[in-house]
Amino acid sequence: RALEKDPYQITANYQMAKILQEKGDLLSAAGHLIQILSVSPDNLPVATLLIDLYERMDKLDEAYGRVRMAEKEDPNNPAVKRALGIIYMKRDQWKAAARSYEMVLKNIPDDSKTLLDLGYVYSKMGLTELAEAKFRQALAVNPRDPVAYQTLGIIYQKQGRYDEALKLYQALLKANPKSFRVYNNLGLVYLAKGENKKAIEAFQEA
Repeated sequence: RALEKDPYQITANYQMAKILQEKGDLLSAAGHLIQILSVSPDNLPVATLLIDLYERMDKLDEAYGRVRMAEKEDPNNPAVKRALGIIYMKRDQWKAAARSYEMVLKNIPDDSKTLLDLGYVYSKMGLTELAEAKFRQALAVNPRDPVAYQTLGIIYQKQGRYDEALKLYQALLKANPKSFRVYNNLGLVYLAKGENKKAIEAFQEA
């Protein structure tokens, strides 16, 4: 009824998209998200969800075509750049993904999801220091983000900075004491440090 009065109402379109997604009608859900972007073109969460729906429909190429058309109309739109970044990341086109995410952050420097994604892309490119910087920025924006803790901890593990990784995982377990992934990573850190008893306990807990 809300959409009958105002077909472009953002909240109603978003909720309809979520309901249709739950019902499995992904194409109709995508239509409501496109409706939102027509009036709110820099809406990053909507752009992110839209690309996810297209991937689940196995229509990522179609999504790419739509997004590139939108980019021609508005080359600096952060939502368009984020959507492109996600598509490039799903295609393992790391350099292109990095450029797109960097453009997003020029306009919206504190978007934690883009900071995390760019950190991940940098890590895949072997740019460990840049990746660490982005994960730290994401934590500064959202100090309780478990993904930022975990990804930063993994970087510390790879660098052999086990004590720093240990602190991150222990802090994360305080907020999420039943995360088997964190216990597993904790076990790997203890194993690398030669603390086998603690490693076994962490693996058993996982």
